[in-house]
Amino acid sequence: MIRQHKEKLVDCLRSDCSFILQRAQVKELVTDRQYQNLKDISQSEQTVIDLIDRLMSNGQKSCTLFIEVLKEPEVLRTYPQLKDISWLDCCMLCIKPTGVTMGQDLFLSSVGFPPVLTHIHQRLRATHQATVPLGASIN
Repeated sequence: MIRQHKEKLVDCLRSDCSFILQRAQVKELVTDRQYQNLKDISQSEQTVIDLIDRLMSNGQKSCTLFIEVLKEPEVLRTYPQLKDISWLDCCMLCIKPTGVTMGQDLFLSSVGFPPVLTHIHQRLRATHQATVPLGASIN
């Protein structure tokens, strides 16, 4: 998923590359040495590209953990354009597997779902009249 939308991610994250780099270090997605090497890159776009490449080369677990970081409210506030990446919505849905009946007035935020999931649920309700399990593909 990250590889397919790398360009969009780079466009979003380069606006403040030091913030996402710090989040990656705090979550131990990169070592202290890797963090220092990435931090020393003078161009923010290249820093983000190298960070994403490193995470992808570390495998699926690193990518999944990075997606978790991208879902954090503080990260979404720092990079509001992340909300425009539809694949991130799908990843968020897959991470919270449960079913929701579209005809119900259910406020996902009241049961602990992040606001972006509530927004997704509202979009789904507006276009579909059936039960759609969260994480399911809608064509």
